[in-house]
Amino acid sequence: MSPPEATEIGDAGLKLDDKLPATAFSRWADQLVIRLGLLSSAVWGVLVLAILTGVFQRHLLSQGTIFIEEFQWHLYAVGIAFAIAFCMANDSHIRVDVLSRNFSMRRSAWVESIGIVVLLLPYALFVLWNGILFVNTAYQSGEVSLAPDGLGHRWIIKSMLPIAFGLLTLASLSRLTRCIAFLRNPAN
Repeated sequence: MSPPEATEIGDAGLKLDDKLPATAFSRWADQLVIRLGLLSSAVWGVLVLAILTGVFQRHLLSQGTIFIEEFQWHLYAVGIAFAIAFCMANDSHIRVDVLSRNFSMRRSAWVESIGIVVLLLPYALFVLWNGILFVNTAYQSGEVSLAPDGLGHRWIIKSMLPIAFGLLTLASLSRLTRCIAFLRNPAN
């Protein structure tokens, strides 16, 4: 079933994503980000097992381990970081549509494009660049957990930051190309 036709004003029930044309780049980028997002969703099952292991150790064996606790927050970080890019590619991210719900599709595409260029991309690129420096510092210094039983090789978990923000940048550029394709069509 196709979405209802958009009116000039008051397209509240119609998501902008339903009207944005796909580009060759957006198809490739969205497919990559969504596949990696789905793959990374397996982390939630592993996290549940880690939590249950921690509870079992603490309450039944009366021994907790820092290793399991650190492993849990590493898994949370990976799950959340990859979910951000997945939600952007899937157009399932949270928006504040207080104003834009009454905008035409064209105006919504303009607002989306400006938001991506002015707010999202600079932030994502800033975190991506500094995340790479962050990982490099951790790798070069051989950073490990300060806890005696903690995880080593902190650069591995820290590398999730630039990877996730690289994927967010990719998903944002995909969305931007779709908005531009929509805006370039005179029929819109």
